[in-house]
Amino acid sequence: MAYWEALHDFADRLNAFHISCGAPSYRDIAKASREPKLSQAGITEFLKGRRLPQLKALMEFVRVVSLEPHAATGEAASPDALREEWRSR
Repeated sequence: MAYWEALHDFADRLNAFHISCGAPSYRDIAKASREPKLSQAGITEFLKGRRLPQLKALMEFVRVVSLEPHAATGEAASPDALREEWRSR
């Protein structure tokens, strides 16, 4: 049970991050992803807490979602800081 609670907490935090960056569409995220290439279905799976993304997929999601023009304006964490924050989670 603790695993599923932790997974849903992780998904909630990842969703909040997605929203704070302007909530780009899953289609746009998949299209902008490079390595690994993300799919809309895969994005849905980990944002709904159905499965934990692989580290490479998570790092690519964070990279794409935090890109302009979607990312919120104002003072934001550096790309390296964002990656490290999500890697540690």
